[in-house]
Amino acid sequence: MVLGVVAALFGLAACTTSSLDPNTSLDNRRFDRLQAAFDEDPAVFETAVAPIEGWIAANPAADRISWIYLQWCTSGADQPRTCTDTTAGEQQVLGGLPNPDAIVYQSKDPGRIFFRFDVNDPPVYHVMYAPGDTDPAAYAEERGFRSFRVLLNAWTILGPIPDNDRYSDQFPVPE
Repeated sequence: MVLGVVAALFGLAACTTSSLDPNTSLDNRRFDRLQAAFDEDPAVFETAVAPIEGWIAANPAADRISWIYLQWCTSGADQPRTCTDTTAGEQQVLGGLPNPDAIVYQSKDPGRIFFRFDVNDPPVYHVMYAPGDTDPAAYAEERGFRSFRVLLNAWTILGPIPDNDRYSDQFPVPE
């Protein structure tokens, strides 16, 4: 009985501590917001995958491809950063998403596409598309993401990387 009481108190303390952690509550609010946007219309996310996969196929030497509302940008070790204006159709696809800052592909993370959110209201969160990933928890932990939430097969919300150096290693700024 004493062990039961101790276990219950320990569980209550763990719940209370996590509810007082501002990072946990921020993650939960951001995750809930991103999940609600995803759940409302997952097809708009799926629709955005095809154009970036086309850019990946057309630019196999690119180390990084980013898609913002007005531009596509590619960069690589053997190529300078170049940007091209998006088409009206591409702008419409990106405009259908719940306000992403960018969609990013990096050759160091093959098979993964990152939808970046909250740049103007840090910390930064990502919705990751990774159809071949069978263990997003391991990926999140390895890369330094604070937390994650699986949405559907191939889709995961990744919480921020709170360490600036690790974030810069994961998402280096192209030159």
